[in-house]
Amino acid sequence: MFAQNFVPKVPFPNFKWKWASLQCTEGLNDPVVLLGVLFRMRKLEPKGVRYSSEEFANELRELSNDIKDSVGVDLARRTGQRNLIRNSGQYWRAVGLLADGDRSGRIQLTDFGRRVADHDISQTEFAAITIQTFKLPNLQIQSADECQLWIDNGLIIYPLRLLLSIFRELQKHGQGYITTEELIRIIIPLAGCKAELADYVNFILWFRVGQITLIGWPNCAPGANDSRIAREYLLFL
Repeated sequence: MFAQNFVPKVPFPNFKWKWASLQCTEGLNDPVVLLGVLFRMRKLEPKGVRYSSEEFANELRELSNDIKDSVGVDLARRTGQRNLIRNSGQYWRAVGLLADGDRSGRIQLTDFGRRVADHDISQTEFAAITIQTFKLPNLQIQSADECQLWIDNGLIIYPLRLLLSIFRELQKHGQGYITTEELIRIIIPLAGCKAELADYVNFILWFRVGQITLIGWPNCAPGANDSRIAREYLLFL
């Protein structure tokens, strides 16, 4: 375990946790949207429909109308050539629901995505599988060169699984929550140092009672959207 005066160092420049898109839209992480769009893609996939088609646009308009009072995402305007999947398809690709697009632009789900859409896998099972299997580096959301940096430094992280483990340990101390600030300033920097579970918990608890200041700790969310992107992990959970 690390001592209280330990200061982590990033394994390589620009080390951070990425979720799906650099231009994140937090509402897309809501299961009503994520799975709602998936169900509609599944309905159209056998017909060879394109993401830019009017058929897909109509499905998005209907979904947008159905959820307008509960989710602040206007899907109705994200149609045509600048459609939802063209700009934000990585939300579905990152969690293994949508296959990499080909030049045809046709809707194409993965086998996993089809099973979720067909209710062979329930929403709860989908969440559990994603928590267990989502890992960084992730070729679906990171370049090959970026993934190689992780591999060269011996880093493979299952972030959702890690966050739940930290949460459970914090519960034992009567403090079962994780803030976005703690994720960005403590958990992500420690993840780059291959910290043990006890280290994450210790530093969070020390930070909450003012025993450490995090002076000198690396900033793993320097970009304008980096904090929102990191927060996607907590939103998914």
